[in-house]
Amino acid sequence: MKAHTLIKSAIFITLLILSACRSSNSDGEQKGQGAALEVRYMIVEGQPFSKSLTLNGTLLPNEEITMKSEVNGRVVRLLFEEGDFVKRGQLLVQLDDRDLVAELEKTKVLYNQAKIDVNRREGLLKSKAISEEEFDTFANREKELKAEINQLAARIDQYRINAPFDGVVGLRNISSGTMISTGESIASLTMPHPLKLEFSVPEQYAQLVKRNDTIHFTLRDNSDTLSATVFATDGRISPTTRSLRVRALYNNKTEKLIPGAYAKVIYPLEVYDEAILIPTDAVISSSDGQRVIKIHRGKAQPTLVETGERTSDDVQITRGLSSGDTIALTGLLYLRKDMPVTLQEKP
Repeated sequence: MKAHTLIKSAIFITLLILSACRSSNSDGEQKGQGAALEVRYMIVEGQPFSKSLTLNGTLLPNEEITMKSEVNGRVVRLLFEEGDFVKRGQLLVQLDDRDLVAELEKTKVLYNQAKIDVNRREGLLKSKAISEEEFDTFANREKELKAEINQLAARIDQYRINAPFDGVVGLRNISSGTMISTGESIASLTMPHPLKLEFSVPEQYAQLVKRNDTIHFTLRDNSDTLSATVFATDGRISPTTRSLRVRALYNNKTEKLIPGAYAKVIYPLEVYDEAILIPTDAVISSSDGQRVIKIHRGKAQPTLVETGERTSDDVQITRGLSSGDTIALTGLLYLRKDMPVTLQEKP
């Protein structure tokens, strides 16, 4: 009788234990199902992307000089107004050259007489009425006078300041009647189109710069994006700035842009047809690298990635993600491997 009672008690206790285990497993399953986290998400897609540099640049005139006098003299004529557009070869300033002009006229008279003397003696030389030495004396005199004429003409030309190229005359520093000295500044002359855009590219990107590359730029007072073409680079990288000076050409036919202006340069270096770009906030930095939370079959999968270029909002993923992958955008600090995830419906 006692043995039978003990057997019943043992069976009852075993049933209680099994019931408790089943209840515990059921509670665990319910608790696990209730731990799913609702997150915002995005489906990764490849898209065109241009790797570019943003640099500081300066607009320069294609040609620019400061006109100066080669000689001392008095200004007798000013043939330009400040801000005038002048043509190449146009006379801008005339200095007093009357003494030289008079000397030139006198020398021309002597030269003409010397030519007559030589012509007369050529016949005498043929008839041997004079010696070759006597003829050479008159011939040399003719050559000397010709050289003096050329020399005087060159000196007179120094008293005339002409425009060396088409351009705009700046503010003048002299007036009519002014006595000016050799090397004294008269005014600047600037060629307004085309314009050169000068900027510097960091050393690590210097090898990517190519002649005929198209670059883009904007100005402080103009939101329009303009384009220029690279035409030259410096012969070496600056040891001071560790950068390469580059110049691009902009036509500026409308002459709206003014030399000396600051420009923000955007230099596209590489173009990707199928780049993976995701929001910067979707990347988690950790001690072993950078991760994103991929969502696969409703569960979180932390995944190591490698990043490339960055924009103001996005980062390029060069390894670890493929087009069509789904990643979490929120709850990144709470998601663990294989944790259930519910995708938030997009508005």
